[in-house]
Amino acid sequence: NLTGTIPLELSQLQKLEVFELFHNNLSGTLPSFLGNLTSLCRLDISSNDIVGTIPEEVSLISSLYAMNFGTNRMSGKIPHELSQLKMLESLRLFDNYFVGTL
Repeated sequence: NLTGTIPLELSQLQKLEVFELFHNNLSGTLPSFLGNLTSLCRLDISSNDIVGTIPEEVSLISSLYAMNFGTNRMSGKIPHELSQLKMLESLRLFDNYFVGTL
């Protein structure tokens, strides 16, 4: 089980296509540097202890087709900018505290 926050060093992995850190004990917020990982296709941080909001920068990952933030403690509004993700086929946000509409 991984613990702690998502390390800043991961921001250097510009060619990373799959980011899966599900079922760990990660805490803290989602870093905005995720938006710089523009080769990502899948992003899964489900079943952790992540808090805070979805960074708007995630909408910059145009190749993203699957995103799973389920079973965390995230909150706030779901960014409207996510509608820019034209390749997105799967968006899983269950078991969080989001408000508003999609």
